[in-house]
Amino acid sequence: MAPLKNTVFGKFFYGWWVDHNGEKKFYFDGDNSDDHVCGCDKDNSCTQSSFNSTCHCDSSLMPLWNSDSGKLTNKEDLPVKGFNYGSFFSEHQAAKITIGKLKCSGVAKKSNDRSSSCASLKRSGLDVNGYYLTKDNPTSDLKVNYCDLSAPGYKEEDLRVGESQPLDKGSMMFTLTNLVCTYCPGQSRYYDLSSFNATFDDALAMNFDIVLEEGVLKTKKEGFYAFYFSNSWVQFYVGLTQCEETCVHWLKIGDKLKFKSNYLYKDFVKGDLVIKKI
Repeated sequence: MAPLKNTVFGKFFYGWWVDHNGEKKFYFDGDNSDDHVCGCDKDNSCTQSSFNSTCHCDSSLMPLWNSDSGKLTNKEDLPVKGFNYGSFFSEHQAAKITIGKLKCSGVAKKSNDRSSSCASLKRSGLDVNGYYLTKDNPTSDLKVNYCDLSAPGYKEEDLRVGESQPLDKGSMMFTLTNLVCTYCPGQSRYYDLSSFNATFDDALAMNFDIVLEEGVLKTKKEGFYAFYFSNSWVQFYVGLTQCEETCVHWLKIGDKLKFKSNYLYKDFVKGDLVIKKI
């Protein structure tokens, strides 16, 4: 008894639903927010009228009961947070709205385009706010962005905070130059820096203090650092956080790094440790 819209005599929308960002949405089926249709439109079964033919409820402005249904599939807009209707122009008009349950199915396709954004990081399962390396497309330069991954939705403009920061092209590399095991019992399978007489190239001393008795490197300069090893058996920790492979962290003065080999110390060899200041 109440039309959803009238686009013949202007653009009048009487009914709309509210997406997870609080924005009005005027489509009632599918995933195209610009296509203001109901479920009957996809098989051309909507009641024809002089007003439009995309919803049964729009077939007449007279107070006659009609019904429409649809399935909303745009993940960027879901879930539905509310429905609004107005304004009635007859006391005989009424509307009944039923919102179904949110259903999740399938597996999201993995991207192979070698790009990275706040949105793609959130889709991968990350939920910790912080600075991340981003690459808007495969040919663009790496940049640093703050990603608010706790924000609702997956739109990049909602997740990326502030301006992108370019990486310093004049980055520095630090490598392990010598390693001698000073306490390596045969039965042990784990070794960290406190077990070694380790030396590094001179550039490392510009940014880290080597504290072998604690088995750590202590940051002397604040900044972004990327860490990785040429040997997959080596692990490293930033504070208490373990990095499985390559990781990037913003380090403050005094932050500690600890490195550990999972098996025999021979797997922890010259050239393994690489720290790159960004």
